[in-house]
Amino acid sequence: MHFGNVPVLGMMRGMPFLHVFVLVFVGLVVSAIFTRLAFAVSEKIARAPLVDVFVSIFTWVPWVAGWWLGGWKGLGAALLAHLLF
Repeated sequence: MHFGNVPVLGMMRGMPFLHVFVLVFVGLVVSAIFTRLAFAVSEKIARAPLVDVFVSIFTWVPWVAGWWLGGWKGLGAALLAHLLF
């Protein structure tokens, strides 16, 4: 997919380790804040499929985002951010 002359899906590949680490860490913090807000609708998210979405946000989504943003270095940064969070 292209946006003008720039490939959209591949333009973030190869980001430095620190950038991916910070992006994933901030994403996890923001997700935690939104989880606090989700307590207002906790009855609905306690059932499938919404519970799967919330579990995914905190498990495999950061790893995939890290790999997509920075390849293997990005995956390592995502795993480190996940461990520190």
